[in-house]
Amino acid sequence: MNPLVSICCITYNHEKYIAQAIEGFLMQKTDFPIEIIIHDDASIDRTADIIREYEIKHPKFIKPIYQKENQWSKGIRPYPIYVWPEARGKYIAICEGDDYWTDPYKLQKQVSFLEDNEDYSFVLTNFDAYFENDKKVVKNFLTKQKDFYQNPKTPHELFTTYLRPLTWMMRAKYFDEILLDITSNYLIGDAPLYLYLAFKGKIGFIDESTGVYRINYGSLTQGNKIEGKLLLYLNNLMVRLFFAEKIYMFEKIFQTNLYLYYSNMLNKRITLRKLNKIISNYNLNLDITKFRLNNNIFYDVLFYIRKFYYFFKF
Repeated sequence: MNPLVSICCITYNHEKYIAQAIEGFLMQKTDFPIEIIIHDDASIDRTADIIREYEIKHPKFIKPIYQKENQWSKGIRPYPIYVWPEARGKYIAICEGDDYWTDPYKLQKQVSFLEDNEDYSFVLTNFDAYFENDKKVVKNFLTKQKDFYQNPKTPHELFTTYLRPLTWMMRAKYFDEILLDITSNYLIGDAPLYLYLAFKGKIGFIDESTGVYRINYGSLTQGNKIEGKLLLYLNNLMVRLFFAEKIYMFEKIFQTNLYLYYSNMLNKRITLRKLNKIISNYNLNLDITKFRLNNNIFYDVLFYIRKFYYFFKF
């Protein structure tokens, strides 16, 4: 019998965390079969050994993929290339190896929601955020934004919000070649995945914490290296520009607004010359002339004028 849900997990050098993540998968109480696909990207610590121990104990559930060479460093994204093609479930749930689930009924709740709401393409839940450096936990991290997740008010909100994927459950039927191609071409695959699925259907939100998002400052999205952070910003801008033009068919004013929005985030962090060098070195498909990083009040005023124009227009 094929699983109804495929749990997909990617991991690299998570020996301190991977067991907790796997235990969160195994504790799920469901009235349907599941599978657990875990991709180890050639970890140089004991991550792969720990996965093998669980594989031996739970061969019915755990389907590991062990890489001999690190794929991320080659520009290959594990989810669309290796993991999702192996998933057999009607639904796909994702959680990376340094996060973990805490609610044993998480999958059951989400499947029930999607089975009852055919017009929704995916559903997420609230979660707790654990700031590892400070040993601090913030409960129900998304509560203040729950109205947005249930009903995005404008395209601008959709394109300037990023959701953490540890509690996502998605319909596998949308994982077609277009999506696989899109998610494999960007540094972070979560943003194009979210925008594509939001285009296909509604976003479901269950306001219950079902997991813990671990914020450790050694990860890609939480790193403190300036150039790494800038690359993340620029990749997210590229994703949103692509979707604005190719998928959502928004007019030029929206794309200009995106450049201004990201210019506002980058302003005072980097000079235009340095930004141009990064775009050139990494061959990013971005137009340097559309950025406004002059630290000039004129551009701040222009940013808000365009922002208000856009909100009233839509």
